[in-house]
Amino acid sequence: MDESQLASIDLFSSLSRRERREIANRAEEIDVAAGTHLVREGEFAYEFFVIREGSADVLREGEHIADLGPATSSARWESSRSRRATRRWWPASRRGSLC
Repeated sequence: MDESQLASIDLFSSLSRRERREIANRAEEIDVAAGTHLVREGEFAYEFFVIREGSADVLREGEHIADLGPATSSARWESSRSRRATRRWWPASRRGSLC
């Protein structure tokens, strides 16, 4: 992933180029099929993601409560399921912590 891609996302726009480069070096871009659960209510999350393309439904006890997409963010989700095929980034995921 290129650092300049992160600069266009509000979450990362205030970071320095060096900081964005560090995140980009550790991020993994993956494609997710529609219907795939991204996170599940009640399960501990070890990573976070940024939706670049597509959208996801946020569910609480199986009920739709919100939508996520490229321009949305949320500090807390119950469950999230990809509604359309989704491309997302996994900053600081399986390839090591930023700390």
